[in-house]
Parts: sequence; C-alpha cells; structure tokens
Amino acid sequence: MLVNLLIVDHWVGISNDLQYAYAATWDVIEAAIRRLDGREHTEVSIEKIEEDSDENEGEISLSVGGGPGWFLVIFRSKDGSEFVPDTGNHGGGTCELVIGGQGVDFPKNMTMHLESALKVARDFAVQSAPVVPAGWVICRG
Repeated sequence: MLVNLLIVDHWVGISNDLQYAYAATWDVIEAAIRRLDGREHTEVSIEKIEEDSDENEGEISLSVGGGPGWFLVIFRSKDGSEFVPDTGNHGGGTCELVIGGQGVDFPKNMTMHLESALKVARDFAVQSAPVVPAGWVICRG
C-alpha cells in the first residue's frame, strides 16, 4: 500500500533543516502547506512510498512551493516526467516565487492561489494511486 511521506523545508539563513513525516495525514500536510511563506518555509513535497519499504524515494510525488500569495505545484510521475498546471487565467507575465530557498520567475499561468494548491494536494494525498490532473502539461520529461 502506498502511504504519504511528507518532506518540508525549513530555512534558517543558508541552512535547510528538512523535516520528514512518515504516513502523514491530510491535516499534517495541509498545515505544512499553509505555513509556506516564501522565506523560512518554501517547499512541501508529498511522496507516495510503499508502506513497508526502507526506501525513502517515492514512485510519484507532488511538490507545492512558494507562498504566501502564489504557489507552484509540480506532479512527478513514476517515469520522472514533471507536470504543471496551465491555469490560463492570469494573463501574461511572471511571478517570482521562492522554492527550495531559491527565487525564480515562473509564468503566471503555472501558478495558483492557496486554496487551489490545497485542493490539488488533497486530491493527491487521499488517492491511493494518483494520476496527473486533467489539463496539466508536461514541463520536463
């Protein structure tokens, strides 16, 4: 059975103190995403791993980064391909997000507000075998 391995970054200066939660519940995952502030907490990853495995690398994962206003969500499939949403509702331009402690400009049509990011993350976390959400496009494969 696949369970959720939650990985949360915590930046103190230039040091990143990664925090792990095995078999994380939705409440724990949601709280971690809500803490994303683009400074100390910049990325949350949910990996689906086998319950009885000693391996910490998930077969599929979902990462939510950025905050506090805009977020980038990336779905990584079993073959390593990465998918992002094409929200298409922000017009042109870019949005600067800090993810993994690094500031990067992303196209606005790839970003979303908190409630949308939470919905995608919840759908991923509660499914036993998540699939790429409809309407998402490959960004690296």
